[in-house]
Amino acid sequence: MYKNVKVFADKNCQDSNLVEVTLSDLTDFDWDEALVYRLLMSSDAKTIEDALGIKYEKSLDLSSGIIFVKDKKKVYEETFNLAGFDPPKFSILAYRNSEGKLKVRVFSRDSIFECYRYGLIAKE
Repeated sequence: MYKNVKVFADKNCQDSNLVEVTLSDLTDFDWDEALVYRLLMSSDAKTIEDALGIKYEKSLDLSSGIIFVKDKKKVYEETFNLAGFDPPKFSILAYRNSEGKLKVRVFSRDSIFECYRYGLIAKE
């Protein structure tokens, strides 16, 4: 198991083979919901608060990330800076194609993600 999802991707997503992973297999701690986000412009915490129903005070800008919650309390978070990297060194995406979709999405423990060279993407 991996506490850090980037460590998993670095070890398992570097070749051209498609790797599928259940989100709970990436973690070594207890959680019940995970929110994945990718924000290209400044965003306040309200987007996160509305999606998870928790108090969130961090400002997010040009980043992707994942927030794990247990009983409506944040237990772990990873943020990946998108600024200045083309492609980014690592990102996690809630949708393969986010055209017209919210840039945040909540997942359960059994949600499946696919590895790609620079990170993880939710399987729809």
